[in-house]
Amino acid sequence: MPYAPADAHIRFTLHPDLHPAVIATTYGPTSDAARSHLHDLGFRSTGPTTMVLARIDREEPYYAGLAAEQLRRYGFTTEIAPALQEEIDTEWTWANYPMPWCTRDEIREVGAEAQRIHDDIAEGRLTIHLHADDGQNTVAVGSYATSVRRHVHLHGENHLWQETDTAFNTEAEAVAEFHRLYSVAVRPGPAPLTDLEQAVRQLLSGTPPATTEQTSAPAAEPPVAGPGEHEAFLAALFDEERQWEKYRPFDETTIACHESLSTRVEFDHEARHRSDVAWAIAEYDGPVGERVDAVRQEGIVVTARRSAATSRLGRSDRRHRGRVHLRGQRLLEL
Repeated sequence: MPYAPADAHIRFTLHPDLHPAVIATTYGPTSDAARSHLHDLGFRSTGPTTMVLARIDREEPYYAGLAAEQLRRYGFTTEIAPALQEEIDTEWTWANYPMPWCTRDEIREVGAEAQRIHDDIAEGRLTIHLHADDGQNTVAVGSYATSVRRHVHLHGENHLWQETDTAFNTEAEAVAEFHRLYSVAVRPGPAPLTDLEQAVRQLLSGTPPATTEQTSAPAAEPPVAGPGEHEAFLAALFDEERQWEKYRPFDETTIACHESLSTRVEFDHEARHRSDVAWAIAEYDGPVGERVDAVRQEGIVVTARRSAATSRLGRSDRRHRGRVHLRGQRLLEL
């Protein structure tokens, strides 16, 4: 069966706002076919005729050159702007690269692996349960939910994201070992985005830069539940809400993660006094986003209000009174 003619023109240029990201502009009757090939090569659509290649390993010119070569083999007409061609022809390396023994090709391989991990997180294939700062690197524990399900520890950031050599049979095992290694440094969910990750994500989404002048809404009175037992509240809050996944890596701790991967709740079963922090809630701007200053996941607040009104939470037991905190702000008081 003969193939349709590759009647399209693709022009590659450097992006004016984020160097060295690349813009591909497509023209012609078979532009859709060209855009499909570009998507497979890492470009993402930002308009009817434009696509962007933005990577955390900063190898956009290299991969744009490979894309242009491949499209030419398919019969498309390609054009590379002189400034981009100069970037493609220029050999460069990272300053103070932590693995100085690596050749240029090996550095590119490390960057490609970091890009794969970043994309897996951003697109939901890899769920990050916890992160920490070990004093030198950002470390994390996560699970692959697709293909071969596995549970891994990671370290580094940006172009240095790597998996450790240790793989775990279960999520609970991976999380427990992560707690053992990093103890009080452990934080729920993924680490906040780096500046580079923010810039790449913003470029791919086409979101305009956030303005510094923002009108702050008046502080709302935090919702309050009546006196009750923490264990009953935990069951009411999550057992009836199927969009939450709950697990208990340790006897004293239960962790629940929302299906959006942007909200995590941690409950301390050993909290006994009013001054104890029994509940910790973290909200992030997407699966690999930054922590935000207010809980936008209204489902947890609505569920808490509904649960507080039921008879399951009607008993008064002051031994189990505690506070729910969100970055130091009271959200619920039980």
